[in-house]
Amino acid sequence: MTTFTVDVAPGYELTSFTGKNVVENNFRKNGNGDYEFSFTDKGAEAWCFGKDVAFYLGAEKITYHFVDENGNEIGAAKVGESITLSDPADKEGYTFEGWYLNGEKVEGSLTEDMIVSANEDNKIKLEAKYSANEYLLTINYYTNNNDGQYGGALVNTETRNVVFGTELKVEDLETDGYKVVGGQGITIGTENNVVNLVKSEPAEEGVGRRDYSFTYADVDAGIESVTCSVDGGEAITIDKNETVKIETSTNVVKKKTVVFTVKATNGVVPTLSCDTGESNLTDNGDGTYSFTFTRFGYNNTSEKVPHVNFSLTTK
Repeated sequence: MTTFTVDVAPGYELTSFTGKNVVENNFRKNGNGDYEFSFTDKGAEAWCFGKDVAFYLGAEKITYHFVDENGNEIGAAKVGESITLSDPADKEGYTFEGWYLNGEKVEGSLTEDMIVSANEDNKIKLEAKYSANEYLLTINYYTNNNDGQYGGALVNTETRNVVFGTELKVEDLETDGYKVVGGQGITIGTENNVVNLVKSEPAEEGVGRRDYSFTYADVDAGIESVTCSVDGGEAITIDKNETVKIETSTNVVKKKTVVFTVKATNGVVPTLSCDTGESNLTDNGDGTYSFTFTRFGYNNTSEKVPHVNFSLTTK
């Protein structure tokens, strides 16, 4: 038996074996990537009387298939051919930078260095790389509340670009006495990146003063919403860290009534806690609860506390 071993250039495969007195395409591929074929004559002197053999070998370039991390084909090429790859699906908040192989961006033509990474099925797995976009973050600074009523006013607004997906915690946002309305941080998305900060200017004690204030100091997740109205007027929505501030009459007996209405999730009964000891939560019979503060003119007497911090829980 005479055996021939054929080694093909990188990126090629043996595709044909023909000739005179040969079995067409009777070759085999070895595990190391080369090919073999053999001829056998019988008898000690058979070579003297055997038939003449002439053979011809044909090789073609291998088509390599590029796949993504999930095995989906994104392109194909042969050695020396230009590489054209399809883009992946859009990824929210990111810009596609390109396909990479072993840390190098894949572009230009398919090279022998690239095909080293192909598996036995001639597939080359690529990695999609992205860069995070920047989006506008708007920070509003308010006094007392962000509604514009009952002592609320916009003081300043600033904007800056922040990388998508950045998590800004409360401590990253609060500064110079300003607290985050609602008491929650923000993760930067593609739009609506707005943070409202508020600084409380509570009413102070003093002879002749007529102002009173109430700060929504703390809350747990069981509270869905809180609104406030004064003397039956239009209700405004307030959240944690916001303050409602009112001014009473110069008439010491003329009063103002401040009503807070609470809605809890899933019908849970809320609990009110005030630093002044007041706790007059009332079931309204419609799934909401309310508590009321009554304040008269001039707060120069000890029983008229000018400022109240209140908290709501469902525990």
